[in-house]
Amino acid sequence: EGLSWKVGRALPWLFSDEIPVCFLGIGKGWRGWKQNGSLSCYALLKAIPSDARSIYHINRVLAWLTNFIALVGIAIQSNSSPQVVLAHTPQFGLGAALAKFLFPNRLRFVVRVIGNDPSVSLLVRRSRWRYRLERGLERFVLSTADLVLPMGTYTYDLAISYGVDPKRIVVLPFPVRWPYRPEIADLPTKPTVLFCGRLIKEKGVHILLQAMKLVQLRVSDAHLVIVGDTDNEAY
Repeated sequence: EGLSWKVGRALPWLFSDEIPVCFLGIGKGWRGWKQNGSLSCYALLKAIPSDARSIYHINRVLAWLTNFIALVGIAIQSNSSPQVVLAHTPQFGLGAALAKFLFPNRLRFVVRVIGNDPSVSLLVRRSRWRYRLERGLERFVLSTADLVLPMGTYTYDLAISYGVDPKRIVVLPFPVRWPYRPEIADLPTKPTVLFCGRLIKEKGVHILLQAMKLVQLRVSDAHLVIVGDTDNEAY
């Protein structure tokens, strides 16, 4: 369910009966193959079950290893047209980038650029060494990509700052999957602050909630409307 939400949000064209898609990574409590129609999943290793941040990074390394091993095998066996490899973000594409580096003519590597993870490490987690490490990782991944897909002006400029050739960049915004559902309503009569975005720490919603307390000391009838979702539950 979580995978379908993430893929449907960033890469909706993958959900097609005409295009066979295989997800490579680590399984949550399982390993091997799973298949549902044109979608299949391969997990060489099981993820380590834990919510700890340190374990999350270990699982990321295991996913890189799985991707690298699987794609090297695919590249060696590929005798016809190159295989297309898609990374959801540069952070998750290291294993694929290493395989592409070794077999540049047998893999076509596409990377989606959705946000700026290194800046989160620097500004949210206050870690300079992680910021430098993640910047280097993303620069390497994007330098090996055949095609880079930023979601807008900000991520386009981010790709350019990493040295990506503009000829290898196609801006591909997030799709709107609910164009016929919203209704037009009148503007609120009271002072209103509207937040639209994912409900995660990096978006600063907790800071906005604290700020609203100060706002209401001066504007007592001000209120806040939050529109967004998490990976698993809509709000």
